[in-house]
Amino acid sequence: MERSRVVGALADAIGLSTVVIGASLSCDPRRFGTLLGLTGVPHRARAVGLVDLALGTAILTSGRAWPRQRWPVLVGREVLHLVIINEYRHLDHTQGVVAMSGLFVVDGLVTMLMFQEETKPRERESRGKA
Repeated sequence: MERSRVVGALADAIGLSTVVIGASLSCDPRRFGTLLGLTGVPHRARAVGLVDLALGTAILTSGRAWPRQRWPVLVGREVLHLVIINEYRHLDHTQGVVAMSGLFVVDGLVTMLMFQEETKPRERESRGKA
């Protein structure tokens, strides 16, 4: 399997999991927030869920349903990871901080690979025009 297909599949996996988690937190922030260790204020878990839902949908549809690159949305997802890490830190939930930090690193690698894949054709086109 070529690299661009692998990177695309990884981005799809991130997008799909983001949609599922976002929908769960949006629909029932108390139950799913508790499962994820986001206890406390349910409206914060719902807000994270709504942003997750929007980002996941954008990750899955960018480049398909509308002509946008996926890497900027993946960067947005990375920013949300930092927000969630901070929420776990405030809740003194060490496992959540460690788990989200791991996701931050893994998703960050996929984001960098996607950036390389999506900007590569433009670099070739710009060289050909010069």
